[in-house]
Amino acid sequence: ISRHDLWTTPSPNDLRSDAHSAAAAGAAIFKVVTRTDTREQLARLITFFEASRDLLPIAAMGIGKLGLESRSRLNRLGSALTYASIGRANVAGQPSLSQFRRANARILHKTMTADARSR
Repeated sequence: ISRHDLWTTPSPNDLRSDAHSAAAAGAAIFKVVTRTDTREQLARLITFFEASRDLLPIAAMGIGKLGLESRSRLNRLGSALTYASIGRANVAGQPSLSQFRRANARILHKTMTADARSR
């Protein structure tokens, strides 16, 4: 079961209600795509994800200006899946597969460097 909001990011409570409905309907996974043009929208999507991943597997991702960042961060937090384009993006903010891989490699490098420094 999926929910797509191409214009905004609903409140975490609204999204969690949809996730509850998906779980009650027997969904194996709940996919949610929302607009992430602002830090506030991205924060709402991440807040929803962190508070709801115990209900059922969730695939959460943003579109818009912070689409790549949302997908990278939610991937690290345990999103069940994400989408990247092989060719041209289908929606604004959908990264290409190579962009997504580069973003995740940069994040992994930063994490490993920080871990090494803390030892």
